[in-house]
Amino acid sequence: DKLRGLLAQGVDCFKTDFGERIPTDVVWHDGSDPQRTHNYYTHLYNRSVFELLEAERGTGEAVLFARSATAGGQQYPVHWGGDCESTFVSMAESLRGGLSLALSGFGFWSHDIGGFEGVPDAAGFK
Repeated sequence: DKLRGLLAQGVDCFKTDFGERIPTDVVWHDGSDPQRTHNYYTHLYNRSVFELLEAERGTGEAVLFARSATAGGQQYPVHWGGDCESTFVSMAESLRGGLSLALSGFGFWSHDIGGFEGVPDAAGFK
């Protein structure tokens, strides 16, 4: 209902950030094993938000900006690599992550390839 209210105000997309940060020391309502359900939660989270967007905006009009995913998450685009460090090593890690995502069937990927956390090396601006 909170998301519906935002859609009514004109919001067209949601960023499902921190979908992977579900604790594993919890009791699920259906008794699922929290360790096994940890990765699947992100799928349920993204699916719920994507289906709401489709219901409100129409089939083919939904765009989700998701940070986390698991098998099957390809159907809820777009995915983003997360807040990486502002280092050359982290830039390479982001690129490898995006290439891996593409080879896993994800058609759309976004990134902070230049970094988000920390102070970048001045050599990156030359």
